[in-house]
Order: sequence, then C-alpha cells, then structure tokens
Amino acid sequence: MTIALVQQLFRTLRPWRSHLGLSLACLAVATAEPQSIYRLVLITRGVAKEGQCAWSRWLARRAGVVVLCRGNPEQRVVALTFDDGPHPRTCTAILDVLHKEGVRATFFPVGFRLKEYPALLDRMVADGHEVGNHTWDHRRLTTVDLEKARREVRNVRTLVYERTGIIPRLVRPPGGTYDTRVLEMCREEGFEVCLWTANAGDWKRMSANEIADKVLDQVHPGSIVLMHDEFMQTPLSLPRIIDGLRARGYQFVTASEMLGRPPPTFERPVPGPLWNIARLP
Repeated sequence: MTIALVQQLFRTLRPWRSHLGLSLACLAVATAEPQSIYRLVLITRGVAKEGQCAWSRWLARRAGVVVLCRGNPEQRVVALTFDDGPHPRTCTAILDVLHKEGVRATFFPVGFRLKEYPALLDRMVADGHEVGNHTWDHRRLTTVDLEKARREVRNVRTLVYERTGIIPRLVRPPGGTYDTRVLEMCREEGFEVCLWTANAGDWKRMSANEIADKVLDQVHPGSIVLMHDEFMQTPLSLPRIIDGLRARGYQFVTASEMLGRPPPTFERPVPGPLWNIARLP
C-alpha cells in the first residue's frame, strides 16, 4: 500500500518537477553574462557536431566510403573551404587574399557556375588550391532520384577534368545532407565525402568581424571550416582569420591533405572520349 502511494505521489509531482527544472534553467540563462551564454551555445554546437561526425562515420562504414568531418585532432592544422562559387567578384577577392597570405584552400564550386567562369577554375588550380565537387545545380542529393544524383556529380567531374586534367575526388553534398543511398552512389563513382566542423555562417550576411570571431571561436586542431564564395564579407574576414589562426600555431592545408594526400598539380590535358571520362574513378 505504501509503495502504491509513493508511486502515485511521484506521478503527481512529475509535471511539477519538469516545470521547476525548466524554470531554473530559464533563470540561469536570464542571469548569466552574455559571453557565458555565447560560450554555452558554442559548446552545445560542438557536442552536436561531434555527434554528427560519429553518425557520419557509422554510416560511412556501412556504405564503405570515406566521410571526412575533420582531420587529425592531434595536429594544429586547419582547412579553409569555400562553397557555391565561383562568383567573379567574391572568388577573385578570395583568391587574391589567399595568394597574398600564401594559403592553400579547397573550393567546392557548382557546375553551372564553373561552366560560366572557367578562367576562375584555372586560377584555383594554378594557385595550388584543391577543387572539389558541389554538384552541378546545387540540388540536395537526398531529394532527387539516383540517376539525377549521379549526373549532378558526374557532370562536374567531367567539366573539371576536361578543363584541368584533374579528377576531383571529394564531393560535398549541398547542405551537408546525405543518406545511405547517396553514400553508396559516391562509393560507386569513386568519390569521398567532405563535410565540415566549423561553420562561418557567412551566408547570414554578417559583418567581416562577426565572421572572423565565429570562425576563431570554433576552430580546433583538425578543423575543416565551411565558408562561401558568394558574399564580400567573406574575403574581407579572411586576413583576420588567417592572422589569428597563425598566431595560435595553425598551419593551413587542403581537405585532401587532411587525408594524407597532396593536392594535384595543374596541367591542361587533351580531352579524351566522353565515354571514358564518365567511367573515371
């Protein structure tokens, strides 16, 4: 009888315990210093990103494909990556800053823009940067059928190969969204998947200083930084990001160097037959 009463009391008080816990949490946030709340947000995001990386590794093992979330956490290296270009104004500015600072980065351009501005592709590779694959139309690969997804990545690979002689190995799915079906397709096409550990948030149209602050707060050894070749605040933030990370002892590498591979060298090939290019690994 006593046990039954205790259980009934526990059930009665359970909603009040939840309300009390939520009230105390709100009180703690309301009375905390803004900087403390900001740090808590960063820590929470870091935990969430670690969980995403663990999930990615589990899916990758199942699909038999490499999914790169970060490099070696024991090495003070960082990879800057730029998505969604090339846009003539911002891409040129980004390349100018990287050239001046002596930094090599990884670009994940979309195919229809590469077709429109092939000279920017030439400069990316000639300057020693790595070129990855961000699909042709920036379509989320999980929302299209498998054959459309294959065309999205194959067409970019063919364009880059015909122009530079380089076969991009890394693909970054738009939005970082993928599933087992997409991973298996990447394995069959010979691609490895590259995600990120630090998000600059430059697509939110923040100021250059806000972008730099956000990146510098998130970077840890082995970080891969997601930025965008679209907004002028991005190249304006780069000098401060580069100086700040160098002051902490970081070295800049390409995404493939995180996997222990050097970036390929530039050479203009004689284009081969299309049927052969479509079967490239």
